[in-house]
Amino acid sequence: MATIYALNNTYTDIKYAGTTDLDKGDDLEIGGSLCFALVDYDASEDDSVTVVVACSKVQAPKIAATAFTAGDVVYWDATNDEITDASTGNTEVGVCVEDAALADTVIYITWQGYNFA
Repeated sequence: MATIYALNNTYTDIKYAGTTDLDKGDDLEIGGSLCFALVDYDASEDDSVTVVVACSKVQAPKIAATAFTAGDVVYWDATNDEITDASTGNTEVGVCVEDAALADTVIYITWQGYNFA
């Protein structure tokens, strides 16, 4: 799974109480929203965990050999667990907030996981 991090405390969260363990930063879909875990979650020990559905600044893995410019719309590629510029077959999740060079392995974006159907 991907490792997605909230970089500030400006986020919208929901509680997840499922049967699947999560590591901090893991992505998951809950009721039509694309979320990521704020902390580790052990389904056998914890009642629930906070997952982020929207955040003003997030660090996420990005597709290799692709550059992004601040303001670019970005998409989540669930197959490869990374941000991409390709809309086909992927989910729009936000906007790039800092330029990302070809060689960069992470990207800084807004995260709006509730925008997709």
